[in-house]
Amino acid sequence: MVAIIGMLAAILFPVFSRARENARRSSCSSNLKQLGLAMNQYTQDYDETYALGLTTDSNGNFLTPLDIVQPYLKSKQVAICASDDSEPDIDLTAFGAPYLNTTPVSYTANDKICNMPDIGGEPPSKLSVIKSPSRMPLFWDAWINGIDNSFGFPMPNVEVKRRHFEGANCAFVDGHVKWIKTQPELSDPDPTKAFTYWNAQPDAE
Repeated sequence: MVAIIGMLAAILFPVFSRARENARRSSCSSNLKQLGLAMNQYTQDYDETYALGLTTDSNGNFLTPLDIVQPYLKSKQVAICASDDSEPDIDLTAFGAPYLNTTPVSYTANDKICNMPDIGGEPPSKLSVIKSPSRMPLFWDAWINGIDNSFGFPMPNVEVKRRHFEGANCAFVDGHVKWIKTQPELSDPDPTKAFTYWNAQPDAE
C-alpha cells in the first residue's frame, strides 16, 4: 500500500505542479493584458504618444512606464507576476542603482517605444509610427541581469525572463498576449542579443 501511494505521489506531484504553473501563467497573461490596455488608454489621453521609458515626478521620484500607467490600473499588484511575487525580479534599488527608487515589478516595456529622452534618448514613439501592432512587443516578463555602464552611469541590464515553462508572456501593441518560447518575429539588426528580438524598433515590419 505504501509503495502504491508513493508511486501515485510520484506521478501526480508533477501534474499538480504543472497545473499550478499553468494557473500562474494565466494570471500573468491577465496582468499583461491589463497593462497593455492601460497603455492604450494612456496613448489616447496623450495625443497617441507612448509613456516615457524613464522620467521623474515633481518630487524627484523616478518613474517607469509601469508607474506612469498606474492611474489606469489602480493596482500595483498588476505589475507583479504570480510566479515572481515573493521578491520581484526588477527591483532597481537592489541592483546597484539606489537612485532609481521605483516600485519593484516583474515586467518591462519596449524602450524603443517608451524612449528615455531624460537620459539622452529619443522622445516616446507615436502610435502612428508602429507598422505591425500585432507583432510589436510592448510589455513582457523580465528580470535584471547585472549592470550596464555604457550610459556613463550604472543602469540595470533588463532582459527577458522565461519564467513560465522556459518561455515568457508578452503583451503586444494591439492588446493581445502570447506565451513565447523563443522570441517574437520582429528583431533589431543585431540578432546576437536575445533581448533585441523583444525590444524591437517601432517601425520594424
